[in-house]
Amino acid sequence: MYGKGGIGKSTTSSNLTCRLASKGYHILQIGCDPKHDSTRNLLAGSTQPTVLNVMKEKPPSEIDLDDLIMTAPCGADCIESGGPEPGIGCAGRGIITAMNELKRLGLNKSDYDVVLYDVLGDVVCGGFAVPLRKDYSNVVYLVTSGEFMAVYAANNILRGILNHSPDVPRVGGIILNCRGMEDEDDLVRRFSEAVGIPVVCRVPRDPHFAMSEKEGRTVIDMFPESEPAIQYNALMDNVIGQIEGDAPRYLSNPLTDEELDLLLKGKPVRSDKGQCIRSIRIKPSDGEACAARSAAMSLSGIKDLAVVIHGPRACGYNMCNIRDVHFLGDVKVNPDMDLTYTDNMLCTDMVDADSIFGGADKLNGMLERLCSEGRRYIAIITACIPGIIGDDVSACIRNIKSKYPDVTILDVRTDGNLTGSAFNGTRMAREAIMSLIDDYPEKERGLVNVISSSGMNSGLDRRRIISLLDSLGYGLNSILFNRCTIDEIRRAGRAEFNIPASKRDLSPEYRQMYEDHGMVISDRLLPCGFIESVVWLRAFENDSNKDSVEKYIESCTARYQDVVKRTSKTLDGKRIYLIGWIGRPMDWMVDALKDSGAIVVKAAMSGPITGDPLPSGRHDEVPKSSASTTNDILADLEELKPDLILGTVRAANRLNIRNGPLPKNTISFEASCDLLEYAADLIRAPIESSWKRGCCR
Repeated sequence: MYGKGGIGKSTTSSNLTCRLASKGYHILQIGCDPKHDSTRNLLAGSTQPTVLNVMKEKPPSEIDLDDLIMTAPCGADCIESGGPEPGIGCAGRGIITAMNELKRLGLNKSDYDVVLYDVLGDVVCGGFAVPLRKDYSNVVYLVTSGEFMAVYAANNILRGILNHSPDVPRVGGIILNCRGMEDEDDLVRRFSEAVGIPVVCRVPRDPHFAMSEKEGRTVIDMFPESEPAIQYNALMDNVIGQIEGDAPRYLSNPLTDEELDLLLKGKPVRSDKGQCIRSIRIKPSDGEACAARSAAMSLSGIKDLAVVIHGPRACGYNMCNIRDVHFLGDVKVNPDMDLTYTDNMLCTDMVDADSIFGGADKLNGMLERLCSEGRRYIAIITACIPGIIGDDVSACIRNIKSKYPDVTILDVRTDGNLTGSAFNGTRMAREAIMSLIDDYPEKERGLVNVISSSGMNSGLDRRRIISLLDSLGYGLNSILFNRCTIDEIRRAGRAEFNIPASKRDLSPEYRQMYEDHGMVISDRLLPCGFIESVVWLRAFENDSNKDSVEKYIESCTARYQDVVKRTSKTLDGKRIYLIGWIGRPMDWMVDALKDSGAIVVKAAMSGPITGDPLPSGRHDEVPKSSASTTNDILADLEELKPDLILGTVRAANRLNIRNGPLPKNTISFEASCDLLEYAADLIRAPIESSWKRGCCR
């Protein structure tokens, strides 16, 4: 029995159950509504324990079916699934959990002649649609009146049936529970004709209902000769016909929104719509991570910030695992990396029951523990489930702040992917952490922040930044927002201006965010490579620092020329294939390789974000590959047979070509020096180590 809330499903169900039981049928009625009143009139007004409440109060090993089933005076068995407290948790998920629990406990539907599900149908979400599935029910009846919302809900239920059973007749008929409205019969008749499903029972508005419900009894039991009782007898005959296979069932053929609008306006609607065919368009993935994961990645590098993932353990594990993979990837390509590891991500470990009853208790417990341990800064990142069920994170924060007023808690309400994908998660995390920046009306002249989305990943990077800034007469204030501390973030407002490390930090959204906090953003990214570093320094050159800049460039040029001379003995004439990643320009790499005498045979770009691998225009003679998939790149490599592949491509080892990952972008002139020494080392190394050959044998 499906229909909108308050339409009379429970009244219809309990009267039908009572009548079938009186005819000797063994029947089970399952109420699937959070207000758990479906079986009240069968049980003489008593309220029975619900499946979900029993699950909440007892461990699984102590629950059995006797805790959940009550037998009515008429002989019918009764179960109520129950639901969460109003405003907390997900009632639809509660239905799924209750049905699974009944299965676990061994409820055997074949022990009954009829199992009747009384289901709320205002919105047929995945949970409330469970009884629509063919492994639960054979026949669906729609309870409606002549009210707009009742007809709308009935049509919506037909859409739900269509999703589960597009080609199987499942609908037994429409039950009209009259409200006494003008033209009520006419509207329901026209709806019935339009969807091709007959009205099998018309229950009049009758004072006997109020009288019987006051006594906690059914109309058919207390007033067996009343008009409603006569109608319920007719409904019973239809159900018996379904049991015996004599009564027809109908395909679900819902109206479109436009047709439903015509129906309600009294205009004609086609009654011969024919077979409905579903057309489901699946939106292709944009290949990005969810907002929650990206937010967690953005904040996990702040050393003294505890990052709490409020969600299931699988979400927390995934985010920690991705963070670890990135960290180990940085170690692989950067031997000078600072190996200090920040293990500051935690998870509230929400389980299935929390999605029904709410996860606020677990979040409160986690916050309480962190605060009692002395943590002063905490960020809460919400996964999908808290967003769907509506956990009151704000109330949790207020509760903890009342006990620990000196603790700072950042509320990053990403709700998994409900607020968007990776970019939005990073933006939300950045907004939250930037709210901690202290206000400095007077900026300190010559003091600079560096903004890095991925973080300067080594002490070596920091030293190179300081060296560049020192030649200009500038000082480094903070490197934001990775591998830094909250205090470094707080004092970021002191800096005269800020230098971004990547194009992402020059996007309009980020720029506006920085400017809202009084931060001045330079249009010039940190330089990577010899030519870029010279151009960058010249851009900041002025009368006061001209001499120091000139001396610094001369010193770096001498160092670079020395590296070129040494590595050219190995690299001269070697053919090198470059594979970039996520739109990262490689002009500076080609500059250095050409200076050493190497030949760049092709430059390709792979990953979810492609683009021109050589955007400077300095290397038009280098072929650019349009290949973006592994197979395309492998075909390129088989044809060109380079001496060295710089970049990551799976299965490259089967080509018997020397291969190394693209080195990390580092800072200044030294990036070019690092690249040449790295490439020369790869060329000198054997293609396959002797220990590998021994293992393979």
